[in-house]
Amino acid sequence: MKEEVLWVLWKYLFFDTQSIFTTENEKISIQSTGHQHMNSGPDFTQASIWIGGILWKGDVEIHVKSSDWIAHGHDTDPAYESVILHVVYEHDRTIRRADGTALPVLELKHCIPNHFWTRYQSLVRNNTVIPCTEFISDVPTVYIQQMKDRALIERLQDKIKTFQVDFPNVPSSPDVALQLLAKSLGTPLNDELMIRLVHSISIPWLNRYSKDSLKIKALLFGNAGWLEKINPEDEESIRLQKEYIYLQELYSLQPVIEKHEWKFLRTRPQNFPTVKLSQLAAILSQTDWMERLFHKDCLEPQRFLNQLIVSDNPIVKNSSITNADKKIRFGKHSILLFMVNAWIPYWSVQADYSKDERLWNVLFSFLEKCSPENNKITRYWTEVGVPVESASDSQAVIQWYKSYCSIKKCLSCTVGIQLLNKASG
Repeated sequence: MKEEVLWVLWKYLFFDTQSIFTTENEKISIQSTGHQHMNSGPDFTQASIWIGGILWKGDVEIHVKSSDWIAHGHDTDPAYESVILHVVYEHDRTIRRADGTALPVLELKHCIPNHFWTRYQSLVRNNTVIPCTEFISDVPTVYIQQMKDRALIERLQDKIKTFQVDFPNVPSSPDVALQLLAKSLGTPLNDELMIRLVHSISIPWLNRYSKDSLKIKALLFGNAGWLEKINPEDEESIRLQKEYIYLQELYSLQPVIEKHEWKFLRTRPQNFPTVKLSQLAAILSQTDWMERLFHKDCLEPQRFLNQLIVSDNPIVKNSSITNADKKIRFGKHSILLFMVNAWIPYWSVQADYSKDERLWNVLFSFLEKCSPENNKITRYWTEVGVPVESASDSQAVIQWYKSYCSIKKCLSCTVGIQLLNKASG
């Protein structure tokens, strides 16, 4: 038994409340379970409960066993003097308040419906990717949409947490845009390395060399560790190495990543880190890269197809490092990843910082217009019958899977609660 299960049982009253009594045989009638409190202090606050014919208003504390009150140190904490009812799975000890009166106890051990236990166990012990695969088709669409909406908001909040810490006062800083751009190009295999790389590069340097694509590329590939040992017959790499040596002396630079750290395993050629570095260099070689890619008025997906086009660098044959014999261009999938992993988080930071509800609505509307991502996680959901029809949907189900399904947090999931509700009825 876990306290989380008891929290859900109490919060949603998934047990027979018509004939419940305290362990001292006083009739209990629940007017309000109160508000769940996740910080220190009692688990539920502002509850209203009739106990023995008297209406009590105060807090509710929940434990697996009554003796946990002592084990958790509540007997010496004044914050728990406001508790009016102790809800436990098993009553094994009488708890007394500071004035010596016994704390009323509701024992749930014999109140929980068998169907609830059966459904709960089937969810947490299920080995399928989506734990509720067997039952989700029985859940009304409204609850699935509620969970999508909730998961989407959580995903956007997760994306901006880093920037709230790193850039608390200047959310519109080009550093935010650069970090998001690099992360979106890095793909999950190399995104942290890309962030480490751009952390080593100063925005003034980029501005200074924005019209010198060779220096921008040398700066990126040099700090990324790709110019330490090169093929002596690789003409472009030799040129880049010479430029990087010059920049090293000028700015006291050193590579911040070792070449072996970059990951190629199970990666398509167009997603090789060397290709992504070339793309990043091509973008940053444009003086107006931030204005073009993070412009607030780019609200139509098709406009991104036009904006995220960079002029190709001169093609140099036989480049083992930069794949320069391939054109620097972006497919629709890369552009979609930029939209959802860079542009949306960037403006989410702005919306959060300015408390701009209109901007939030614009971002949600934008995601609904974009095509959905097609990856392993989104396919899990379509296979169980959950529609993924837009980028809004795909971002939501990715968060849903990662933050709930993969760690069996069914008790915190809107759909999981609905399934347990059906089982307890």
